[in-house]
Formats: sequence, C-alpha cells, structure tokens
Amino acid sequence: MKKTFWTALLAGALAFGMSNAFAQGGLEKSGDLNTKQMAQAKVHATAALEAAKAGDAPGVVEHAKAAWKTCKETLSETAGSYFERAMEKLNTAISVAEKGDAAAAVAPLEGAIADMSEGQAAADY
Repeated sequence: MKKTFWTALLAGALAFGMSNAFAQGGLEKSGDLNTKQMAQAKVHATAALEAAKAGDAPGVVEHAKAAWKTCKETLSETAGSYFERAMEKLNTAISVAEKGDAAAAVAPLEGAIADMSEGQAAADY
C-alpha cells in the first residue's frame, strides 16, 4: 500500500511539473520566453512603423495593437518601465492611426521601438 501511494504521488508530481513546463512554452526558462516576447513586440512595432511610413493607417492599428498586447505580456521587473513607456507611445500611434493619420504615428512608433530596445538591453544586463 505504501509503495503504491508513493509511486502515485511521484507520478502526479511529475505530471504536474511537465504540464507547467509545457504551459509556459515548452521547457524553456522563463527568461528565454520573456526575451522572445520582447523581440516579438519589436517585430510588431517595426511592422506598424513600416505601415505608417507607407500611409497605411489600418496596418498601423493592426500591428501597433499586436505590439501593445505583446508588450503587456512581456512586462518584467527589469524591463517593465521601458515597455510601459512603449505601450503609452503605442496607444498614441493607435489613436492617431484610427483617425486615419498614419504619418502622425511615425514619431510615437519610433519612440516605442527605442523604449523596447532599451528594455531589452536592461533585461539582458
């Protein structure tokens, strides 16, 4: 009876640990996952900037919203303030692009990308 109990307990603990690892994106360390999210946020923001420079306001909105969402998921102690500032600038870009003014979104998007780069550097340090 005792052997069965301990075997079941060990199996349950292993199953729980593996399910948590897969829920966090595989067996990666959480820092690796956070770094990938930071990079993904920059990819979206860069796509929004390219759309803004091309005069594509709906494209700005789409990509800036994706960048904002990824920034929110990325917030960490080290890079948090940088990504919060980036989120504010992304909100500005979204707001002006929703009004159809893609050109006005360029400056806040450039600022958001700069903030994200600083946040990545702080997190890597």
